[in-house]
Amino acid sequence: MINPKATGISQKRYLSDDFLLSRNIVNRKPRLTSFASRTLILTLLFFFSLVHQNFGETIVLQNKADYLVIGKQVSFLSDPGKSFTIENILSDSLQTRFEKGKRDVFARPAIRSAFWVKIVLKNNSGEDSWLQLGTVAARYVDFYTPDSAGRYLNPILTGTNRGENSKVYPVNTFWLPLSKAKQQQTQTFYLRVEEEAPFELPLCIGSLQSLHSHKSLTDYMTAGFLGAILILLLYNAFLWLSTREKLYFVYVVYLVFCLIIPTAQNGYPYITRIGNANFWYDHLLFFMACANAVVGRFAIRYLNLKEEIPLAYKVISVLIISLLVMGGLNFLYPYGHMVTVFQIVLVAMFLTCLVSGYYLLLKKRRQAFYYSLGWTCMFLFSSVFILTINGFIPYTLFTRNSTYFGIISEAWLFSLALGNRINVLKKTQAVTQQELLEKARENEILMKEKNTFLEQEVNLRSREILQQNQMVREMNIQLEEKNQKLTDQTKHLEEINANLEKFISVIAHDLRNPFNSILGLTEVLIKNIDRYEKDKIKELITAIQQSSKHTFNLLENLLEWARLQMDEIEFNTGVYNFRELLIESIATSEAQSSNKQVAIIHFVENDFEVVCDRNMINTVLRNLISNAIKFTHPGGKVEISAERIDEMYEIRVSDNGVGIPEKDLGKLFSAVSRLNTAGTENEKGTGLGLVLCKEFIEKNGGTIKVESEVGTGSTFILNLPAIKN
Repeated sequence: MINPKATGISQKRYLSDDFLLSRNIVNRKPRLTSFASRTLILTLLFFFSLVHQNFGETIVLQNKADYLVIGKQVSFLSDPGKSFTIENILSDSLQTRFEKGKRDVFARPAIRSAFWVKIVLKNNSGEDSWLQLGTVAARYVDFYTPDSAGRYLNPILTGTNRGENSKVYPVNTFWLPLSKAKQQQTQTFYLRVEEEAPFELPLCIGSLQSLHSHKSLTDYMTAGFLGAILILLLYNAFLWLSTREKLYFVYVVYLVFCLIIPTAQNGYPYITRIGNANFWYDHLLFFMACANAVVGRFAIRYLNLKEEIPLAYKVISVLIISLLVMGGLNFLYPYGHMVTVFQIVLVAMFLTCLVSGYYLLLKKRRQAFYYSLGWTCMFLFSSVFILTINGFIPYTLFTRNSTYFGIISEAWLFSLALGNRINVLKKTQAVTQQELLEKARENEILMKEKNTFLEQEVNLRSREILQQNQMVREMNIQLEEKNQKLTDQTKHLEEINANLEKFISVIAHDLRNPFNSILGLTEVLIKNIDRYEKDKIKELITAIQQSSKHTFNLLENLLEWARLQMDEIEFNTGVYNFRELLIESIATSEAQSSNKQVAIIHFVENDFEVVCDRNMINTVLRNLISNAIKFTHPGGKVEISAERIDEMYEIRVSDNGVGIPEKDLGKLFSAVSRLNTAGTENEKGTGLGLVLCKEFIEKNGGTIKVESEVGTGSTFILNLPAIKN
């Protein structure tokens, strides 16, 4: 019987043909009255019941857009000795031992055994049907498909330990072919899977179209997760480099592990592309131990457990050592021997961290608020994932990938916790300083009173009192110096944070797409390098090189802009011959203009001198000339002229290119809503060139503006200080 929820059609309509036939035989009045005829009917019913018992529930793929989660519609058989062959499985004795699935997703603890899956399918979709194993953790996968004679002779052998080349379809998980579009008869398939670790196996059936549609959603979700974690990582890495606070370094290491391990557990093992993939799978416990040791270390340092809760500090330290020992033993023994104990230790450490956070929160330790909230989110989303794979809540894209949301929530709240910790420390220091100041004032008042009332009687002790007063003054001076240092540091941090917000927004917006392009091209090249022709490989490498050059130029401009924002670029003015500066800049653009057959003409006299920073003005001229060539059609021209107007020199860089729409003129010099348009030959830019030009010109005491008309061309007008007569 088909699962009507999986097809969206009524159950009655899709009862199997065999079942309908049996109902017709039972319900109609038999016309054969002989003993032999009745015996024949009973025999057919008997064999039908055996067939129905052996083959279990039939899955019907009705439409090419269907995406069926079939955990409850297939049968499973455990193979503790890993000794069953397909011939054994087809025997009557083992067929009766298959048990129907009880959950949407098959899951089991760490057991060193194999298991078999029986799938009975009828393909009515009109498209080839495929089976998706939504996991990357299956070490050995043997898939048996019946031939036209019903024999299972040539199984598909794949799995993580058999390498990427063993995959039938080049995806991150395992896709296996089922029935062809024209094979509408019911077929039975057998799947043998072997894995030592705790294991969850989402089994889904659909056409390639529906499988790719579902995969695209998980790809986008994983990309969003990676982007969020990467932004947090860059932000906190910058803070660590700025403050040299060790706790930030520990948190950055934790975020690095967040980029690697959760994605691998959710079917995207990017790290396995480095070196031997089997090495990463065989020593997974070691990397899990390192990642969670960092989590424990972060809890100890952030919550100051050594002083606040000594018992929790000792417990977590012992658990960290236990995890690292088991991780080290993973190089000597398979992780299946230790994974159960490892999970128990891990849960114990997580519970200790969570309880410690709430304990300190009850003691009104403000730094524990965001930390406890982060762990709570992590536990809630992890619970959703565990309930999903155990069949207590429906298997959906959100519930299956809920760990992504838990980790992002936890990482974001931990980041807030670190920021809050700095604020708490500042306030604590301010309170301490205030208390010291008040105490110093009280001591000074006390000394004055003693001097007034006991001056004659304590004459012998006057020197000691004077010494104490001197000490108090020295303390006041030291406190004032410390206050001044703290004020300067606070101002510096505020400036860093202001610049950092701009810098992070630029990185988040501009670096993601180029890197996604490079990663996508390299992934296609890695997966298909053995079957691509040399010309195709060269084409892909050329595309990667072009994207890398563009990304490098973008990063170079970003860093130049960031250095300018943080006043790290030296500003050295002098008097320079503008004609010489212009000729240098034209020379650097000669190759670009020659390739595009664009003429560069200037009308600048030799005695034309300006007051400026040579490097900055060279950068401005190069950018403006390069942009003019970029947006000029082949065979066009770029003209440069200059004239003195009062105390300023006006320099004009004109082209007869495509021009700029009026609605985009306001975006040219903005770092937030900057304009990034391809040239006439589809040349790519970074969108920061004109932003840097504006910053550099203003740094030199000048101005920049633009005049443009669509289809006619553009003119960029610079004003620079002239030498006073």
